[in-house]
Amino acid sequence: MRIIIKRYIILFISAIIFHSGSIAGITTDSLSVNKEKKKKKPEYVEDIKYEFSFHPYYLNQSTLLSFKDKITDGEKINYRPNMLGGITLAASYKFISLSYTLPIPQSDETRENFGKTDFNNVNLNIRTRSLALNFFFLKYRGYYQDSSDALYPKFKTDAPYPQRRDIQAITIGFSNHFIFSTSFSLKAAYEQNERQKKSRGAPMLYIADRFMFLKADNTVIPYANRSQYPDIYGLNKGTFNTFIVAPGFGYAFVLGDFSITPVVLLGTGLQYQAYKVYDYTEAKNRQKLAFKFTKFVNFKTAFGYNSDYFFTRLVYGIDMNNIPFKKTADTNLIFLTGEVCVGVRF
Repeated sequence: MRIIIKRYIILFISAIIFHSGSIAGITTDSLSVNKEKKKKKPEYVEDIKYEFSFHPYYLNQSTLLSFKDKITDGEKINYRPNMLGGITLAASYKFISLSYTLPIPQSDETRENFGKTDFNNVNLNIRTRSLALNFFFLKYRGYYQDSSDALYPKFKTDAPYPQRRDIQAITIGFSNHFIFSTSFSLKAAYEQNERQKKSRGAPMLYIADRFMFLKADNTVIPYANRSQYPDIYGLNKGTFNTFIVAPGFGYAFVLGDFSITPVVLLGTGLQYQAYKVYDYTEAKNRQKLAFKFTKFVNFKTAFGYNSDYFFTRLVYGIDMNNIPFKKTADTNLIFLTGEVCVGVRF
């Protein structure tokens, strides 16, 4: 009996020793594999190790209000801010960046022909490999009226345009790109705190919520166009909150430190409308409430150079959303963006 017990004890101790040795071996192997993984550089995207960067850049971003008659295909009514762009001061710490835009001074002749526009533009960005979150505040006060079909304004004219200093548009909101691949980086294209090493693309999902406040001292529809816009003649104030969902795709074409990254998003939104239309017959405002589905299109592309200590990029973007007013009129909100950036890291 004692012999049997001794044998079991010996077997038990041997099993423990063998098992401990196996665990030690597995643990050692696992640590070696993890070290190799850490030493291995990423195949498509490379982190740029820095704590802080400062990158001022030129930004021309404006909100175009375009009213279109859907019944008689009459004259368009476009309101444009007088914008020659601004110098944006931007600073980044790791994956967070904050920017504020200062206006470029204009000549007296330019203000006389196109009016004066006051604006504020503040952005907070939080970008990781899988998401790109943006909080923004955009305000314009002072527009001029332009009936042309051109998407971009003309900066030369023989006579002053009709001007509406009283029109004010404020847009507040957030947006987020969910990116379904870790081999593609929006940070490399638009923040440049990563480097795209090889060409690669990724599907993505854009979700945003935008609150727009529009205000004027009197109707934004001119008296001469009242018959073409019977539903909104007298429009002087409104709030429009739009929740947007848009799938899309981005692709980075890479050649050394140079890259071109276009992104396309197509979707729709649910919009809550609360606006006031002045009734000139009864001399009072009438409140209008509605829920509408809207269209959404966004195209943005970045041309960039991204080395260890120096980077530069050229970005172009167009963002189109609409405010459908009943059956007779539609308003397009067009956000145009042009950006030129030169930066250093330290």
